[in-house]
Amino acid sequence: MFENMNKAFLLAGITVNKFLAKEENNKEFIKIKKHLFIIGLIGSKSDCTIKDIVSFLQIPPSTATSRLNGLVKDGLINRETSSTNRRYMALSLTEKGEKIHQHLNQHLKAHIQQLIQPLSMKEQQTFLALFDKILNSIGEE
Repeated sequence: MFENMNKAFLLAGITVNKFLAKEENNKEFIKIKKHLFIIGLIGSKSDCTIKDIVSFLQIPPSTATSRLNGLVKDGLINRETSSTNRRYMALSLTEKGEKIHQHLNQHLKAHIQQLIQPLSMKEQQTFLALFDKILNSIGEE
């Protein structure tokens, strides 16, 4: 089981690295390389908070705050009082951040389609259903 997890992390790393390689001349992507997971999380989760970033990336709150400050400064995210809990700051993508998020998602989808191409249609459907189930269980933690 852990061997498969290592392969999953390797796959995620390869996917992100391939995306970055295609963007190697794009100064904007080079600048935010270490922030792609944060942009991905904020773009995928409504009412995302600093606590969500800390939990997802397993980083200290001070590191998360520092990275978020950089993203705010670069015009990629907004911080607003959370609509569900006024004690928290909700994070959202700006238009510029959303464009980056959409571009990353398009690349990831294309890469996944390329990876599952050798599978039959039924195998692809099974794989995607299982992958979706795994992702949903992660969100429940």
